[in-house]
Amino acid sequence: MPLKTNLVAKVGDGNHVMFWADSWVGIGPLKDRFPDMYAIAKNKRSLVKDCVFRLGSEIRWAWDWLRGPNNTAEWASFADLFKELDGVEICGGEDVWKWRPESDGRYVVANVRDQIMKMSNEAEEDQWGCWNRWVPQKINYFCWRATRNKIACKVELGKRGVPIHDMECARCGEQHEDVKHLMINCPIAKGIWWTILVWLKLPANIDFNNCEEALNVADNYIGSKSWKKVIGMICMVTMWQIWKARNEKVFQGTNVSIIRTVEDIKANLFLWLKERSKFKDINWERWCDFNVSDVIV
Repeated sequence: MPLKTNLVAKVGDGNHVMFWADSWVGIGPLKDRFPDMYAIAKNKRSLVKDCVFRLGSEIRWAWDWLRGPNNTAEWASFADLFKELDGVEICGGEDVWKWRPESDGRYVVANVRDQIMKMSNEAEEDQWGCWNRWVPQKINYFCWRATRNKIACKVELGKRGVPIHDMECARCGEQHEDVKHLMINCPIAKGIWWTILVWLKLPANIDFNNCEEALNVADNYIGSKSWKKVIGMICMVTMWQIWKARNEKVFQGTNVSIIRTVEDIKANLFLWLKERSKFKDINWERWCDFNVSDVIV
Protein backbone atom coordinates (compact mmCIF):
# COMPACT_ATOMS: atom_id res chain seq x y z
CA MET A 1 0.00 0.00 0.00
CA PRO A 2 1.52 3.39 -0.97
CA LEU A 3 2.70 5.56 1.89
CA LYS A 4 0.34 8.40 1.02
CA THR A 5 -2.59 6.00 1.26
CA ASN A 6 -1.62 5.38 4.88
CA LEU A 7 -1.53 9.09 5.73
CA VAL A 8 -5.20 9.91 6.30
CA ALA A 9 -6.80 13.26 7.09
CA LYS A 10 -9.68 13.74 9.47
CA VAL A 11 -11.28 16.84 8.02
CA GLY A 12 -12.02 19.68 10.38
CA ASP A 13 -12.53 22.87 8.39
CA GLY A 14 -10.89 21.50 5.20
CA ASN A 15 -8.33 24.33 5.01
CA HIS A 16 -5.33 22.01 4.74
CA VAL A 17 -6.72 18.92 2.99
CA MET A 18 -6.71 18.65 -0.78
CA PHE A 19 -10.00 17.36 -2.17
CA TRP A 20 -8.55 15.24 -4.97
CA ALA A 21 -4.95 14.56 -3.94
CA ASP A 22 -5.17 13.66 -0.24
CA SER A 23 -6.61 10.56 1.41
CA TRP A 24 -9.52 11.78 3.54
CA VAL A 25 -12.59 9.75 2.59
CA GLY A 26 -12.51 6.03 1.86
CA ILE A 27 -9.16 4.42 1.12
CA GLY A 28 -6.80 6.43 -1.04
CA PRO A 29 -7.00 9.80 -2.82
CA LEU A 30 -10.12 10.48 -4.87
CA LYS A 31 -8.01 11.26 -7.94
CA ASP A 32 -6.79 7.65 -7.99
CA ARG A 33 -10.22 6.13 -7.41
CA PHE A 34 -12.17 8.42 -9.76
CA PRO A 35 -9.62 9.31 -12.48
CA ASP A 36 -12.25 10.28 -15.08
CA MET A 37 -13.78 12.79 -12.66
CA TYR A 38 -10.34 14.11 -11.76
CA ALA A 39 -9.58 14.56 -15.46
CA ILE A 40 -12.46 16.99 -15.94
CA ALA A 41 -12.04 18.86 -12.64
CA LYS A 42 -11.01 22.47 -13.27
CA ASN A 43 -8.91 22.93 -10.12
CA LYS A 44 -7.03 19.74 -9.42
CA ARG A 45 -5.40 21.22 -6.30
CA SER A 46 -8.59 22.44 -4.70
CA LEU A 47 -8.99 22.12 -0.95
CA VAL A 48 -11.94 20.39 0.69
CA LYS A 49 -13.15 23.76 1.98
CA ASP A 50 -13.38 25.00 -1.65
CA CYS A 51 -15.66 22.15 -2.63
CA VAL A 52 -18.22 22.26 0.16
CA PHE A 53 -20.87 24.63 1.43
CA ARG A 54 -23.73 24.40 3.90
CA LEU A 55 -27.38 24.78 3.07
CA GLY A 56 -28.99 25.07 6.46
CA SER A 57 -27.80 22.03 8.38
CA GLU A 58 -26.94 20.08 5.23
CA ILE A 59 -23.57 19.74 3.54
CA ARG A 60 -23.62 20.33 -0.22
CA TRP A 61 -20.79 19.81 -2.72
CA ALA A 62 -19.74 22.53 -5.15
CA TRP A 63 -18.53 21.08 -8.45
CA ASP A 64 -16.31 23.08 -10.77
CA TRP A 65 -15.73 21.17 -14.01
CA LEU A 66 -13.84 21.94 -17.20
CA ARG A 67 -16.96 20.41 -18.70
CA GLY A 68 -19.75 18.33 -17.28
CA PRO A 69 -19.88 14.53 -17.46
CA ASN A 70 -20.95 13.68 -21.00
CA ASN A 71 -21.07 9.91 -21.34
CA THR A 72 -22.48 6.90 -19.50
CA ALA A 73 -19.17 5.94 -17.89
CA GLU A 74 -18.57 9.45 -16.55
CA TRP A 75 -22.10 9.76 -15.18
CA ALA A 76 -21.70 6.37 -13.48
CA SER A 77 -18.39 7.48 -11.97
CA PHE A 78 -19.96 10.75 -10.83
CA ALA A 79 -22.76 8.79 -9.13
CA ASP A 80 -20.17 6.61 -7.35
CA LEU A 81 -18.25 9.69 -6.24
CA PHE A 82 -21.42 11.33 -4.95
CA LYS A 83 -22.25 8.12 -3.05
CA GLU A 84 -18.73 8.06 -1.57
CA LEU A 85 -19.20 11.60 -0.26
CA ASP A 86 -22.69 10.98 1.08
CA GLY A 87 -22.66 11.16 4.85
CA VAL A 88 -19.28 12.91 5.11
CA GLU A 89 -19.20 15.26 8.08
CA ILE A 90 -17.28 18.53 8.09
CA CYS A 91 -17.07 19.13 11.81
CA GLY A 92 -15.05 22.36 11.92
CA GLY A 93 -11.87 22.96 13.84
CA GLU A 94 -8.41 22.01 12.61
CA ASP A 95 -7.70 19.25 10.12
CA VAL A 96 -5.93 16.30 11.75
CA TRP A 97 -3.59 13.84 10.05
CA LYS A 98 -3.42 10.21 11.17
CA TRP A 99 -1.22 7.25 10.25
CA ARG A 100 -3.48 4.38 9.18
CA PRO A 101 -1.27 1.40 10.23
CA GLU A 102 -1.22 2.51 13.89
CA SER A 103 -4.30 1.70 15.96
CA ASP A 104 -4.13 5.07 17.72
CA GLY A 105 -3.41 6.91 14.47
CA ARG A 106 -0.10 8.33 15.70
CA TYR A 107 2.45 9.24 13.03
CA VAL A 108 5.69 7.55 14.16
CA VAL A 109 8.75 8.37 12.05
CA ALA A 110 10.42 5.02 12.80
CA ASN A 111 7.39 3.10 11.56
CA VAL A 112 7.24 5.13 8.35
CA ARG A 113 10.94 4.45 7.80
CA ASP A 114 10.36 0.72 8.32
CA GLN A 115 7.59 0.72 5.76
CA ILE A 116 9.76 2.56 3.23
CA MET A 117 12.52 -0.02 3.77
CA LYS A 118 10.02 -2.87 3.44
CA MET A 119 8.62 -1.49 0.19
CA SER A 120 12.13 -0.96 -1.18
CA ASN A 121 13.19 -4.47 -0.20
CA GLU A 122 10.08 -6.06 -1.70
CA ALA A 123 10.71 -4.30 -4.99
CA GLU A 124 14.31 -5.55 -5.04
CA GLU A 125 13.30 -9.06 -3.99
CA ASP A 126 10.90 -9.30 -6.92
CA GLN A 127 13.80 -8.60 -9.30
CA TRP A 128 16.28 -11.05 -7.74
CA GLY A 129 16.69 -14.21 -9.79
CA CYS A 130 18.41 -16.53 -7.29
CA TRP A 131 15.48 -17.64 -5.10
CA ASN A 132 15.67 -21.39 -4.52
CA ARG A 133 12.88 -23.35 -2.85
CA TRP A 134 15.22 -26.25 -2.10
CA VAL A 135 16.91 -24.34 0.72
CA PRO A 136 15.25 -22.81 3.81
CA GLN A 137 13.75 -19.37 3.39
CA LYS A 138 16.15 -17.83 5.90
CA ILE A 139 19.08 -18.81 3.67
CA ASN A 140 17.40 -17.36 0.59
CA TYR A 141 16.85 -14.11 2.45
CA PHE A 142 20.39 -14.06 3.85
CA CYS A 143 21.91 -14.53 0.39
CA TRP A 144 19.70 -11.83 -1.07
CA ARG A 145 20.87 -9.45 1.65
CA ALA A 146 24.49 -10.44 1.04
CA THR A 147 24.20 -9.54 -2.65
CA ARG A 148 22.89 -6.12 -1.54
CA ASN A 149 25.69 -5.64 1.06
CA LYS A 150 23.08 -5.67 3.82
CA ILE A 151 24.33 -8.37 6.18
CA ALA A 152 25.62 -7.36 9.61
CA CYS A 153 29.36 -7.56 9.01
CA LYS A 154 31.58 -5.04 10.76
CA VAL A 155 31.86 -2.46 7.99
CA GLU A 156 28.11 -2.43 7.35
CA LEU A 157 27.37 -2.15 11.08
CA GLY A 158 29.74 0.80 11.24
CA LYS A 159 27.86 2.49 8.39
CA ARG A 160 24.66 2.17 10.44
CA GLY A 161 26.20 3.95 13.40
CA VAL A 162 26.99 0.88 15.49
CA PRO A 163 30.23 1.51 17.41
CA ILE A 164 32.76 -1.06 16.14
CA HIS A 165 36.21 -0.78 17.74
CA ASP A 166 37.92 -3.32 15.48
CA MET A 167 36.97 -3.42 11.79
CA GLU A 168 39.38 -6.24 10.94
CA CYS A 169 38.02 -9.54 9.65
CA ALA A 170 37.21 -11.86 12.53
CA ARG A 171 38.54 -14.87 10.62
CA CYS A 172 41.83 -13.70 9.10
CA GLY A 173 42.48 -10.28 10.66
CA GLU A 174 44.04 -9.08 7.40
CA GLN A 175 41.47 -6.63 6.01
CA HIS A 176 38.34 -4.75 7.02
CA GLU A 177 35.36 -7.05 7.28
CA ASP A 178 33.04 -5.91 4.49
CA VAL A 179 30.69 -8.29 2.69
CA LYS A 180 32.98 -9.00 -0.27
CA HIS A 181 35.96 -9.74 1.94
CA LEU A 182 34.01 -11.92 4.36
CA MET A 183 32.23 -13.97 1.69
CA ILE A 184 34.73 -13.97 -1.17
CA ASN A 185 38.22 -12.60 -0.50
CA CYS A 186 39.05 -13.76 3.02
CA PRO A 187 41.68 -16.54 2.75
CA ILE A 188 39.44 -18.84 4.75
CA ALA A 189 36.46 -18.10 2.49
CA LYS A 190 38.69 -18.67 -0.55
CA GLY A 191 39.73 -22.03 0.89
CA ILE A 192 36.09 -23.02 1.37
CA TRP A 193 35.13 -21.96 -2.16
CA TRP A 194 38.14 -23.75 -3.64
CA THR A 195 37.23 -26.99 -1.85
CA ILE A 196 33.57 -26.73 -2.89
CA LEU A 197 34.44 -26.04 -6.55
CA VAL A 198 36.84 -29.00 -6.63
CA TRP A 199 34.07 -31.17 -5.14
CA LEU A 200 31.69 -29.96 -7.86
CA LYS A 201 34.35 -30.74 -10.49
CA LEU A 202 34.35 -27.12 -11.62
CA PRO A 203 37.45 -24.96 -12.24
CA ALA A 204 38.76 -24.00 -8.81
CA ASN A 205 40.64 -20.91 -9.94
CA ILE A 206 37.52 -18.76 -10.31
CA ASP A 207 37.82 -15.29 -8.77
CA PHE A 208 34.36 -14.00 -7.93
CA ASN A 209 33.92 -10.24 -7.99
CA ASN A 210 30.91 -10.28 -5.69
CA CYS A 211 28.34 -12.52 -4.04
CA GLU A 212 26.00 -12.36 -7.03
CA GLU A 213 28.68 -13.88 -9.26
CA ALA A 214 29.26 -16.68 -6.77
CA LEU A 215 25.57 -17.55 -6.64
CA ASN A 216 25.30 -17.55 -10.43
CA VAL A 217 28.46 -19.52 -11.17
CA ALA A 218 26.43 -22.27 -12.88
CA ASP A 219 25.41 -19.82 -15.61
CA ASN A 220 28.96 -20.10 -16.98
CA TYR A 221 28.57 -23.79 -17.77
CA ILE A 222 26.38 -26.08 -19.83
CA GLY A 223 23.97 -28.17 -17.79
CA SER A 224 20.33 -28.98 -17.23
CA LYS A 225 18.01 -26.63 -15.39
CA SER A 226 18.00 -29.00 -12.40
CA TRP A 227 21.81 -29.21 -12.35
CA LYS A 228 22.10 -25.42 -12.35
CA LYS A 229 19.53 -25.20 -9.57
CA VAL A 230 21.52 -27.67 -7.46
CA ILE A 231 24.74 -25.71 -8.08
CA GLY A 232 22.95 -22.51 -7.08
CA MET A 233 21.67 -24.25 -3.96
CA ILE A 234 25.21 -25.36 -3.06
CA CYS A 235 26.55 -21.83 -3.46
CA MET A 236 23.80 -20.41 -1.24
CA VAL A 237 24.49 -22.91 1.52
CA THR A 238 28.24 -22.26 1.18
CA MET A 239 27.67 -18.56 1.85
CA TRP A 240 25.39 -19.40 4.78
CA GLN A 241 27.98 -21.70 6.38
CA ILE A 242 30.74 -19.11 5.90
CA TRP A 243 28.51 -16.68 7.79
CA LYS A 244 27.75 -19.20 10.55
CA ALA A 245 31.43 -20.02 10.99
CA ARG A 246 32.20 -16.29 11.21
CA ASN A 247 29.57 -15.88 13.94
CA GLU A 248 30.96 -18.81 15.93
CA LYS A 249 34.32 -17.02 15.93
CA VAL A 250 32.83 -13.62 16.85
CA PHE A 251 30.37 -14.73 19.53
CA GLN A 252 31.89 -17.95 20.90
CA GLY A 253 35.58 -17.60 20.08
CA THR A 254 35.50 -20.88 18.15
CA ASN A 255 37.63 -21.32 15.05
CA VAL A 256 35.70 -23.50 12.62
CA SER A 257 38.08 -25.15 10.17
CA ILE A 258 37.66 -25.17 6.41
CA ILE A 259 37.27 -28.96 6.49
CA ARG A 260 34.49 -28.86 9.07
CA THR A 261 32.70 -26.04 7.25
CA VAL A 262 32.75 -28.02 3.99
CA GLU A 263 31.52 -31.14 5.79
CA ASP A 264 28.61 -29.15 7.23
CA ILE A 265 27.82 -27.76 3.78
CA LYS A 266 27.67 -31.23 2.24
CA ALA A 267 25.60 -32.70 5.10
CA ASN A 268 23.02 -29.92 5.18
CA LEU A 269 22.73 -29.92 1.40
CA PHE A 270 22.16 -33.67 1.33
CA LEU A 271 19.34 -33.45 3.87
CA TRP A 272 17.63 -30.46 2.21
CA LEU A 273 17.99 -31.97 -1.25
CA LYS A 274 16.28 -35.17 -0.14
CA GLU A 275 13.55 -33.34 1.78
CA ARG A 276 12.83 -30.42 -0.52
CA SER A 277 13.68 -31.47 -4.08
CA LYS A 278 12.54 -34.20 -6.44
CA PHE A 279 15.80 -36.11 -5.89
CA LYS A 280 14.61 -38.25 -2.99
CA ASP A 281 16.76 -41.29 -3.80
CA ILE A 282 20.12 -39.58 -3.91
CA ASN A 283 22.87 -41.65 -2.24
CA TRP A 284 25.12 -40.23 0.50
CA GLU A 285 28.33 -41.95 -0.69
CA ARG A 286 27.82 -40.76 -4.25
CA TRP A 287 26.84 -37.31 -2.99
CA CYS A 288 30.11 -36.99 -1.06
CA ASP A 289 31.94 -37.52 -4.37
CA PHE A 290 29.35 -35.46 -6.29
CA ASN A 291 28.95 -38.45 -8.57
CA VAL A 292 25.32 -37.65 -9.29
CA SER A 293 25.25 -36.58 -12.94
CA ASP A 294 22.93 -39.48 -13.80
CA VAL A 295 20.54 -38.52 -10.98
CA ILE A 296 20.37 -34.75 -11.32
CA VAL A 297 19.15 -34.37 -14.88
